[in-house]
Amino acid sequence: QVWSHYEETPVEEVVPVLEEKERTANYKPVFVTEITDDLHFYVQDVETGAQLEKLMENMRAEVGAHPPVEGSFAPRRGDFCIAKFVDGEWYRARVEKVESGGKVHIFYIDYGNKETLPPSRLAPLPPAFSPRVLPPQATEYTFAFIQVPQDVSMGAHLDPTVDPDL
Repeated sequence: QVWSHYEETPVEEVVPVLEEKERTANYKPVFVTEITDDLHFYVQDVETGAQLEKLMENMRAEVGAHPPVEGSFAPRRGDFCIAKFVDGEWYRARVEKVESGGKVHIFYIDYGNKETLPPSRLAPLPPAFSPRVLPPQATEYTFAFIQVPQDVSMGAHLDPTVDPDL
């Protein structure tokens, strides 16, 4: 009967109230470099554009002075490399997948576009131009609250190959 007259004192719970701050926009000038079919898009920051141009210029000069030996690069998933684009220029890339038939799926780290190439159009990335020197410049974004139709016929009117009147 020791506890028969015991009354527990109420504990006052203190909950901190966070004041809502007005949302502020932080605008940054960017270049849109790639828009995918599922409405993801890649941008480059305008502020680092000069650094990228200088890096690309130096990289192409070095590759021109010391051309890669065809077949010397054995691509593996996740490797950084340089890839020869359809314009004949070399760009920094990352290997995404290597197929058994010899086709290599790559992602251009500074522009956001993807391509499937034969290994003969790939070469090792010179260390002076690695992502440690200048991080990949393509940053991926998506639109909020927008969903791409899954039914092909729903989006067919947007494809000029399906509707020649566009």
